[in-house]
Amino acid sequence: MPMNSTEQMLTQFGLRPKETALYLASLSLGSVSIADLAKKSGLKRPTAYLIVEELLQKEFLESIPRGKKLYYKPKDPEKLKERIEIMRRALDVSFGGLKKLYEQQHIQPKIAFYDNRAGIYTLYERAFRSKEIWALFSPEKFYEVFSQEDIQHFFRLLDRQNGKIYDIFENNKRGRQVAAEPHRFASSDIRFLPKGANIATDTLVFENAVVFISFDTLIGILIEDKSIAATVKLMLQTLWEKCELLTP
Repeated sequence: MPMNSTEQMLTQFGLRPKETALYLASLSLGSVSIADLAKKSGLKRPTAYLIVEELLQKEFLESIPRGKKLYYKPKDPEKLKERIEIMRRALDVSFGGLKKLYEQQHIQPKIAFYDNRAGIYTLYERAFRSKEIWALFSPEKFYEVFSQEDIQHFFRLLDRQNGKIYDIFENNKRGRQVAAEPHRFASSDIRFLPKGANIATDTLVFENAVVFISFDTLIGILIEDKSIAATVKLMLQTLWEKCELLTP
């Protein structure tokens, strides 16, 4: 037979069908002997003895001695509500830790691809809304795709955050010209690669994200992952220490 709603609710507390039957029988009988419980629940007496012991352990029944005999009565169903509340409070306390453990094991990096100028433009806007950016940058290649107005717009976004960008430039004439642009003075620190070290991409690290942009193929890749971002940031910081601080 299908279970009714009361029986289904009791299964949520870990009661098996025979335990449910005996507990419901006890509710309708009050304080009774095992023989009466067995008869009312339709269980054989040896089985009823076992079930009663289990319900005592699970605190659905309590025993009452009367002379040399034991009688049994159900715990007040109101106690079930109290147990639910205790479980809810315990879950509230532990949920944050459980969620953190889950995220550490199951959250995968988020990866997005952009294959046009408009998509790459939005990547720059996102990066420049951060408080700190580390970048390996080819000014010459950048200005083949974007304009002076574009870069000034990006830096206005950075300034609104009181942000800072740590740029590693190619060490050539164009790189030194771009390093001297007025909009960079307040929010940009710049170092230069060794002469002859040329790149055709932009690498940006900000928050928990890494962006790779190829100016030759006009492709942008966004990777959102805390560990990857930390590793790439460390690589850029190590390169930063090896680069010379040159006066443009």
